[in-house]
Amino acid sequence: MQTDDILSKAIPIDVSEYDSPRELTLQRAADRVSFKLPAQIIKDHLVLMRAFYELRNCVERRSDIEELPRYTEKACDVKPLQPRQEKEDKPHWVAFLHRAVYRFELYLNLLFQLPEVQDHPLHYSQLDLPHKHIMSTKLHKTKTFNVPSNCLPPLDVALVWHAYRLNPSRIYEDAYRDPSRAALALFEFPLEQLVPTIDDRTWQIDAPSSASTWEQMTDFPFNPLVHDPSSLTDGNMEEILISCPRCSDQNLSSWETLGRPGWKTKCPHCGFEFGRNELLGRRFLSDVTKWCEGGNDSSGFRLRGGVISAQNSFFIRFDPYAPILYPLFENHREVDLVRHGQAGTRRLSLSAKEMQGRRPMQDRQIPEKFGEAHGFDIERMMSAICEVSRAYPQPKGVKTTVLKCTNLLQRYYMDSHPLSGASLDLAASIQRQFRFLEDAYALGWLDDPDSAQIPLSIHRYREWLVLIPYSKGMLAPTLDIDLVWHSHMLSSDYMWDMRFSLELFLDHTDKVDERTMAKAVKDTEDIWEQAYGRSFLTGSKTHRGGMLHRFKQKLATYKSDSTDEETEPEMKVSRVQEVQLVPPETFHELPLEKRAFYESTALPPIGRASCVAGVVPIGPFITNYKNYDPGSYNVRGAFTM
Repeated sequence: MQTDDILSKAIPIDVSEYDSPRELTLQRAADRVSFKLPAQIIKDHLVLMRAFYELRNCVERRSDIEELPRYTEKACDVKPLQPRQEKEDKPHWVAFLHRAVYRFELYLNLLFQLPEVQDHPLHYSQLDLPHKHIMSTKLHKTKTFNVPSNCLPPLDVALVWHAYRLNPSRIYEDAYRDPSRAALALFEFPLEQLVPTIDDRTWQIDAPSSASTWEQMTDFPFNPLVHDPSSLTDGNMEEILISCPRCSDQNLSSWETLGRPGWKTKCPHCGFEFGRNELLGRRFLSDVTKWCEGGNDSSGFRLRGGVISAQNSFFIRFDPYAPILYPLFENHREVDLVRHGQAGTRRLSLSAKEMQGRRPMQDRQIPEKFGEAHGFDIERMMSAICEVSRAYPQPKGVKTTVLKCTNLLQRYYMDSHPLSGASLDLAASIQRQFRFLEDAYALGWLDDPDSAQIPLSIHRYREWLVLIPYSKGMLAPTLDIDLVWHSHMLSSDYMWDMRFSLELFLDHTDKVDERTMAKAVKDTEDIWEQAYGRSFLTGSKTHRGGMLHRFKQKLATYKSDSTDEETEPEMKVSRVQEVQLVPPETFHELPLEKRAFYESTALPPIGRASCVAGVVPIGPFITNYKNYDPGSYNVRGAFTM
């Protein structure tokens, strides 16, 4: 069944209501964005953001002392919110975040022992969703549970989990790829459970049963600002035991040390000097060892970035790292030498000779020996892997693909945290995301959630989502849209809502440079004005009876007042977010039945305006709209302007 047929049968539409095919196209897309997102969820999110904001204020209160604030017998009272200037985070806040990441790993171990996790094992093959009939996607949704009332996380742990949820492709892949992190997909982020427990005076979590469970299972205090007499050194929890990458002996290190760039410590047992790079190298070698143990593309262990495509966030059916790892390490892996890998969505077809290159199979190394030869340093190991990949006498296109996969492998292991199994650096992610909290404070949202105009923000978020599949670049949200987007990502339904509504998985990144953001804002302004006839940033007046008014009524998210005109406030662009869309080259890899519907007689064969799902826009107002020639564009099954 063609996509247009699905839409026509699923959505009763009176075509006579619309002034042009463009309006009808937008309305059909809008009706697909039909997921539920209650306003109370956004309000609760703002309350939790206020608690996070106050947590940092409390940690940084003694700014004259350049060390991690010591625990006190009682959590400090909260002072009025103070505006922050743009500056680097203080060392003791950075150290606090490293400790929070470590405590988050302890919390995952706690959740892993619960029956909800033990009785519902996950595997990455569950992410191989059907593409032929996107309407059936929700049938494959993993069953989720609420966190037990006696297992709610401490506030600093919730902060880390929150940052993880705002990197959806990473948390989904990690949860399905690594059994020890399955709880991240099986349990909902406990937003609605946490908010009632937040004390509006101290902004700490008051949950006695959860505190008891946590302290019994971890031997650490539930409140990150409360003294723990039973902790490691002299009655304070300021140090951590770290395993030496070479001999695995336990070494004591301070959180302040871990927060310093380029830190090093020396193992008293074997004399090996190590730091962040060596700990990351040990984690990489552990994963490579698991990969070498056996299995195939369907059952074997996968490394980070080897399950969800970095190009389009779709499931990668064939292990993309096989052409890198197979000829380099001794392994028991079952690898198809002809169809064994994939980069993005392009399948690699390599012969045994191409895959092996000039390197004799007997020269393959044991992962541990490879690590020792490079001092367990992740940078040195990745450089060696890149050199080996470049040395393979493969066809030009294949070699380029292998090198791209090598770069991805390097990114997911080097840009991570040495104390965490996450495929990103959660401490650094929190630091970046705090810019959004500062903006929310500046707008008064943390003091008064109602000032965020939540119903209008939800409506604008839906309007923004409608445009995502039609964009040929990156789209930047305003702060109000960003708030709703963040709130949506906290739900486990996010991935399924995106697949069902947009036929793609909308990923999210918090790494944005100013030049990229400026272009994304300009592109968003252009496409928004073309679609809705009003400014994306400054707002405009819209009369009753117009297309936008009917659009609002259909979505049922915004109630207009009794006047004849509606005025929207000036909107500010989010400083930290953008939507990363895919290059157009992936269009030719769409299933034929979907490709036929979206092909255009006026476009180049690969579809210049493809996005995350590889979809060519449904309507002339998106494709090269500045130079649009009426009558030259025809979408099969849709309309001709």
